[in-house]
Amino acid sequence: MKNAELIASQIQLLNKSFAEQWKEILSGTSFPAYQENKELFFQLKLLIQAIRQELKTEPVEDVRRFLRTAGISDKLTDKLVKEIYDTLRIYTTVSYLRDLEKENEKALKLLLLSIYQNYIVRFERGYLQNLPNQNYDTELMSDIIDEIQSLTDFYVSRRFTLQETIRDLADETGLSLETCTYWAGIIEQNLTELKMNYIMSELTRINRKLSETSKDTP
Repeated sequence: MKNAELIASQIQLLNKSFAEQWKEILSGTSFPAYQENKELFFQLKLLIQAIRQELKTEPVEDVRRFLRTAGISDKLTDKLVKEIYDTLRIYTTVSYLRDLEKENEKALKLLLLSIYQNYIVRFERGYLQNLPNQNYDTELMSDIIDEIQSLTDFYVSRRFTLQETIRDLADETGLSLETCTYWAGIIEQNLTELKMNYIMSELTRINRKLSETSKDTP
């Protein structure tokens, strides 16, 4: 485990500086004010980030076992690992993209460009059946495109800069910095249209919700 030493030192620091309070926060039995506990929350963030990085590459049970030997109870370990692993949904879903990058980086870039041109920025019927790379499972590719759409909407709605988009893509997908820079460039080049698509999507969602609410009103 690459982050084993960091995780162990973080747990030791938390035990020494914050006794049982940090465990109570993670277990959900204590909710201290952030302003009064900035250092505690900062150290917890470092611990969670280190565990998250391990869960990207190491078997879940190995991470669980290490946390238990480091002094975290079985119950808290299970809760912590589950909640952190749940944040890796995008990372696990796009594993095919990482495999493709290793095999043929150019093919991955062409695939990303094609997805934006024919499914996200614009839409083409039957696109999934006519993708440039045919070595994929249609259902899996549909899930991957959904995650790409989700990431794109997130960056657009949060008004991320180009550099922040690159940084987050690298963390969420595990793809190389070069690929993430290329991907972020596609978003940047189509930003105006993507903003309009997002606004229209949100308006449709709101109108649908209002329509459903009015039907339920006696």
